[in-house]
Amino acid sequence: FTSEPHLGAEVLAASINGDRNHTIAVIVSDRRYRIKDLKDGEVAIYDDLGKVVILKREEILVDAKDSPVTVQSGSKVTIKAPEVLVDAANSTFTGNIKAAGEIEDKKGTMSAMRSTFNSHTHNGGYRPDQTM
Repeated sequence: FTSEPHLGAEVLAASINGDRNHTIAVIVSDRRYRIKDLKDGEVAIYDDLGKVVILKREEILVDAKDSPVTVQSGSKVTIKAPEVLVDAANSTFTGNIKAAGEIEDKKGTMSAMRSTFNSHTHNGGYRPDQTM
């Protein structure tokens, strides 16, 4: 962890072997931006703009306020969870999407649409007799 504190931040400094030429900052904190109401054992990283990462008792909270969040890896990113919820107005994927399970929307599943498509007939017209 590293930071560039604002003027007015508080620091606890120690001089190694009492030598003031070898003083190091042990703790730097700024009560103007400090997160309050943490429960026993919780840990937080925060800045002066309100962005926080809190290891809470019941969850890990990352609040970026109005800033974008980037997870970058030169390899693979894996999320292991019984359920993942993406609550976004829009989602964009720049690559292919693969699913080992079912894909579903408000109207039904992709396998049901495929089944309807594969068994549809036109009975001489240009429109299928079955709807998807």
